[in-house]
Amino acid sequence: MLAHFIIVIHYDLSLFWLHVASLVLPFVFGFIYRQTTTEYLSSDLICGGILAAAALLAMSSVVAEIDKVPVLPTDWHGWLEYIEYGASIALAFFAGAVCRQTATAMSTPAAKTSRFVYFAAKYATAKLSGVGPHDPHDPRMDKYLKRVSLAEKIIIASIAAASALGSIWSGLGQFL
Repeated sequence: MLAHFIIVIHYDLSLFWLHVASLVLPFVFGFIYRQTTTEYLSSDLICGGILAAAALLAMSSVVAEIDKVPVLPTDWHGWLEYIEYGASIALAFFAGAVCRQTATAMSTPAAKTSRFVYFAAKYATAKLSGVGPHDPHDPRMDKYLKRVSLAEKIIIASIAAASALGSIWSGLGQFL
């Protein structure tokens, strides 16, 4: 709310800055939200959704009061924008919570976490230590960790290829 007031109401800056703040701040609050790990991440996602809904309603109420417009959108395009913006806030909060859980699981391997966080922590620990990802307690997990490694290689190669193609297109596109 404070970021919205400062960026939109007080300084009338570009909405780009509000969107940046709406990604960074929920991520930070999601990261500091829970000190302990949990087996289920659904509560963190629900909390992010509630936070997003409350923020959207509060921001819309302020704009409605100042600009004398309706609080809620009146057309489909407005609702779509509203939903997308709310989803970005909720998912940023959730990403922060998942990162916190992963960091906690990396520092405390015995912590009870979700499978997703467990895999992320195991894989991140392996990447940081330089040792191949493995789980000495459950050899079945090794195949999943190896799949994550393969997925990482595919994603990195795809990003590199897309960057190269984007660079070529933006540099030579006008001549093609």
